[in-house]
Amino acid sequence: MFKNTQKYYHPFLFCFVITSVWCAFVFFSFALIYKLDPAALGEKLLTVFYRPHYNNCTFGNIEGANVTPYIYCIIVISTISIHCFRAKIFKPQPPAGLMHILKQVTFATFCIILALQITGQVKHLAFEHKNYAIRPADERYPGSLRTLYDCGTFFRKILPGKHSAKFISDMDISREPGMFMHRAIAYYLYPIDIRNIRQEPDDSLVIINKNNPAQSIPDNFRILGTVNQKHFLAIKLRDNE
Repeated sequence: MFKNTQKYYHPFLFCFVITSVWCAFVFFSFALIYKLDPAALGEKLLTVFYRPHYNNCTFGNIEGANVTPYIYCIIVISTISIHCFRAKIFKPQPPAGLMHILKQVTFATFCIILALQITGQVKHLAFEHKNYAIRPADERYPGSLRTLYDCGTFFRKILPGKHSAKFISDMDISREPGMFMHRAIAYYLYPIDIRNIRQEPDDSLVIINKNNPAQSIPDNFRILGTVNQKHFLAIKLRDNE
């Protein structure tokens, strides 16, 4: 039955096909287990394998389950399957060790993930172009980023020039999302320095996302402007004021 099958055998193509079959099996298993529509799961995969982040190559979760263990599971199962199929179907072929098959399966898995990432990148680029490239600057920032952008723009307007400001907030800027928000407002405020880059004495206070912000303002500072009840800018009083 398998007498002439060796002429159709190509090592990497065979590995790629078997790996793709196991990927499809895991994909539909996910859809059944988590009761997801295959189209919706496909969209999630594109998001999971391409997450714009300052730490690159991070994979996300699908319904709370991290995809990384499933990737390794596919590699192991595909390697064992190919080794067994090859020994059974393609007997005339020279023997191939598990490590050799493992390398080919890993590369095939990499190609599949790379295809998902590139597709996700194209979708993300289309989204970015639609929402940013063709909109004016004051309409580009959604949600909390828009608030930070408005704060930065307003504070720079009422306090022009270079200043060193103390940053006061209820946010934990040592971890996400506070770390990102702190860096974002630092960018929008420039040349007002809230990260002590210039290492100069503070002449102002930037108060963002702070409950009862007025209580955080010392007597030798006065409020220069507010965006709302949680976003204040205060400036240090001169000796003659």
